[in-house]
Amino acid sequence: MTKNIDTLEAAVASSGLTRRGAMGVAALTAAGVALPAVATAAAGTDNRLNVFEGRYAIDGHKIVDGYFVAPRGKSKLDVVVVVPGTAGSMATAREEAQRRALAGAYAIVPAFPNGAAALKAELQDTLPRLRNFAQGSGRVTLVAV
Repeated sequence: MTKNIDTLEAAVASSGLTRRGAMGVAALTAAGVALPAVATAAAGTDNRLNVFEGRYAIDGHKIVDGYFVAPRGKSKLDVVVVVPGTAGSMATAREEAQRRALAGAYAIVPAFPNGAAALKAELQDTLPRLRNFAQGSGRVTLVAV
C-alpha cells in the first residue's frame, strides 16, 4: 500500500529511517559543478522501462545516488520520489517505482542518509530542484511505501 506525503515531516515520520542500517546505502551528495549522469543499467527489468541505478545529475548543482526508472520514449513526466516506509524496504520501493513508471511517471528511489534530520535536510534540498528537472513536467510527488 502506498500513500502520498504532503509534508517533509510526514515523510520523515513514515520512513522509519531511525532503524539501524535500514538503508545500508550512501547518502545523497551535493556537487558544485555540472556533471553528466553516471549510471548503470539495472539487470532484469521490464523492457518498457528505462532503469538506472547509480549517480544522476538532477541539475548542475545536485547529484543524487539512487534508483531511477521511467517509461521508454517519454519525456516531460511527473516526478515521483518513493520513500521506503516503516514496513517497506528498498525492494518494495523499487517495485513501487516501476509501477509508477509504467503508469507514466519518472520515479526515483534515492539512497537516503540514515536519520530523520539528515533525510529532512536532503529532501528540502532535492525536492525543489526536481521541479526544474530537465526530464520532468514540474510536478513532484513524494510517496511512502
